[in-house]
Parts: sequence; structure tokens; C-alpha cells
Amino acid sequence: KKINTDCDKTDGFVITHGTDTMEETAYFLDLTVKCDKPVVMVGAMRPSTSMSADGPFNLYNAVVTAADKASANRGVLVVMSDTVLDGRDVTKTNTTDVATFKSVNYGPLGYIHNGKIDYQRTPARKHTSDTPFDVSKLNELPKVGIVYNYANASDLPAKALVDAGY
Repeated sequence: KKINTDCDKTDGFVITHGTDTMEETAYFLDLTVKCDKPVVMVGAMRPSTSMSADGPFNLYNAVVTAADKASANRGVLVVMSDTVLDGRDVTKTNTTDVATFKSVNYGPLGYIHNGKIDYQRTPARKHTSDTPFDVSKLNELPKVGIVYNYANASDLPAKALVDAGY
């Protein structure tokens, strides 16, 4: 909601985020943000104490992306390892590789070289300002229970969630 409210007050947004759930947040924001300004998510795979920490340069590239007028109307973007990815299609493919975020089905939206973005394509699906989702009247998100499942798993966890009101 804050991005939607402040959309007209800024040229773009940069959101720092942990990489474990970045793809889920990017997807959610791509479906619910109604802003044509760049919304860029960024993280790091290596800690800041590492000899080759990737966070500072990823953050620099995220700011470059958010400031570039060509980044507008492209939906939520994920910027990692000199690559600009569609927030709706991004996937974390490895838990340690710095180039872990990929758009497996479509490929990157673009690449960043020496502070300049070279966009290769536009997002394939409706996003942000064209999204049919409207969260403006929501005060809270619904509770969602998660049940891990596998072959021959008991139905007891699912029943417990139903009994608890999920």
C-alpha cells in the first residue's frame, strides 16, 4: 500500500530483501502494486564480511535501475549480479551461487554494464499498473496455513488447520 500511496512522490523504489523469500515478495508486489514507476528488489548472496561481498554492487545496480526512465512500466524488477529480472518470473535456483536468480522460462529483461541498462525484452504478462488485483481496501492479509505433504503422509496436519479455522 505504501508504494501505491507514494508512487507520485518519487522516481522509483528500491527494496532490500533477504534472498530466501525474495521471489515470493517480488511476485506478490508485481500482482498488487499499482504504480508505473520502477520498483526494484535487491539482495545479496554473500555476507558483507566476505572478501567478495556482492551486496554493495547489487545495491548500486538497483539504484541505477530505479533511476533509469526505461525501467518504468516494467513491473517489479529483481536486480542481482548485473541482471534485471521480471519479478513475476524470477526463481532462486541455488542457495549459494551469486548468479542464482533467473527467469528460467523467459530469460532476463536486461543486463547492466558499466552503470547502463541494456533491456532485451519487456515483461510477458500484465503487471503492476495493469494488474486486476486491488489491495487498497485490505487492512490485513488472510491467514494461510501450510501443510507439508509427501507420499503416504497423514491427513492429521490438514485436519488440524481446518479445525483451527484456516
